Amino acid sequence: MPFKKGQSGNPKGRKKGSVNKTTEEIRLAFKALIESSLPDIQKWLQQVAADNPKEALKIVEAYSDFILPKLQRTELSGGGDKPLTKVIFDFGTETNRDSTDEEATGDNTGDKKSL
Repeated sequence: MPFKKGQSGNPKGRKKGSVNKTTEEIRLAFKALIESSLPDIQKWLQQVAADNPKEALKIVEAYSDFILPKLQRTELSGGGDKPLTKVIFDFGTETNRDSTDEEATGDNTGDKKSL
């Protein structure tokens, strides 16, 4: 018998978002290996950096993929079909004003302008 949309063939199965036990064990073992090898890894990275700093940065970047979450693209809109608006606040001091903002809008009164 076919399943209805949104139903599982095993309603008491694994909950959404639960981690596979084997995957979790591998992650824990890898984490323990890295933590126990940190002094050596730092020494190796310094040796690589002495010969080739660019390659050392590649190694750091590769490690970061496993430690830091990846950023997702975010699209901005003014809501519906409205364009984004840029708000410039003029507090009356020349040192706090960004000349490029003033040039982009052609106005320094603090009014909202559509981009």
